[in-house]
Amino acid sequence: MKISKIRILSVILITLMCSAISYFYLVSHNAFGKIYQEETRNTIIEIKKAFLKDTVNNLFLEIDVERELEYGRYKYFTKQRGISLDFASEDDDEFIKFFTNRFDTDIKNLGKDNYWTILFWDNITNEVIYNPQSEYTNGNDLGLVIERLKSELLSYEEVKHGRVSGIFGVKTKFVDDKIKLITAEKIRRQRFDDDSYIWVSQILNYNGGDNYAIRIVHPNLPETEGSFLSTSFIGTKGNKPYLEELDGINKNGELFFSYYFKKLNSA
Repeated sequence: MKISKIRILSVILITLMCSAISYFYLVSHNAFGKIYQEETRNTIIEIKKAFLKDTVNNLFLEIDVERELEYGRYKYFTKQRGISLDFASEDDDEFIKFFTNRFDTDIKNLGKDNYWTILFWDNITNEVIYNPQSEYTNGNDLGLVIERLKSELLSYEEVKHGRVSGIFGVKTKFVDDKIKLITAEKIRRQRFDDDSYIWVSQILNYNGGDNYAIRIVHPNLPETEGSFLSTSFIGTKGNKPYLEELDGINKNGELFFSYYFKKLNSA
């Protein structure tokens, strides 16, 4: 009888020990599983953040390369036009005719894509002879207008021919605006996994408020391009994503955050 009690007690103790070990194993397994899941989630987020940052930085590099190529191209155009004018007639009247006809033809053929800015005047009377972009208006100081043009032109050539002088070139703003159009179209064409996409907004007021930014590119909502944004905008989950975004940019120059938005190609 005594032996049976010892056996029963041993069985009970072994059962309790097995139960305790099993419970500890299950608890530990769940705990380690949660830790593993959390670490996996954090790793995936870090990979996504690195991918997004690399994508944006690579886009910046492409913009810089495109800008330098376009700058070089228009500087070349300006230089070549200056060289061609060196072979024009020595007679002032003939030179004026050649000069204006040459640029009139370009302006007509290029249309809205005309890149030339030109001003031509008489040295003796300071009378403006050729002013197709209305850079000079009567009553303005001609010298100040010329200096302003020099500051605005990416590249320019000055013409001095007898009694007449002039300046012509390509404005930096013209080339930069062209780069923006090229970049915007490139962004619209880009596609990523899971219908992801990039959109671009231009900040106009870093203090926030209504019309603090303007939407430049949005592949998913192209009809909203050109519309103004407000930091008081409330998202579908009750948060203020534009305000959060602006605060992060003002604080650190960049921000990674999540908020709900309509999926590309969804109804």
